[in-house]
Amino acid sequence: MAVIEFKNLPDTSTPVNANNLNSMQQDIYSTSEIKTNKVWTDNKPIYRKVISTNTPSTADTTSRIGYLGIPIDTLVKLESYIQMTSTVWVPNPQYLAGTIYNYIYLQSCDTISEIIMSVKANNYTSVPINIVVEYTKP
Repeated sequence: MAVIEFKNLPDTSTPVNANNLNSMQQDIYSTSEIKTNKVWTDNKPIYRKVISTNTPSTADTTSRIGYLGIPIDTLVKLESYIQMTSTVWVPNPQYLAGTIYNYIYLQSCDTISEIIMSVKANNYTSVPINIVVEYTKP
């Protein structure tokens, strides 16, 4: 049987009840690594990190736009959104006419995990992108 670990309790004497359950289940997104309240199928805890950066500066290139700084064991989620204007966010990867247009992937080795992005058009270069990565550790 799995043990449920409650987060964000004010202190150890705080009772678990309906009034404070919402704060205990809070989903936090941060540019620092966060241990979520989730576990993967192998019972390892899932961690989350947000990377806010810019897309590559040149079209028709593939380059590193971010890194986790650690190796990962299992990639659980990798999603991103490109900010085209102050009110328009475009999901990534993006397909146009059945062809992949922009995409990201994670490459992990013994010491570091890198976020790599490919950009195909000038209007997607040097614009803000938010990337959410969820993963387990070795």
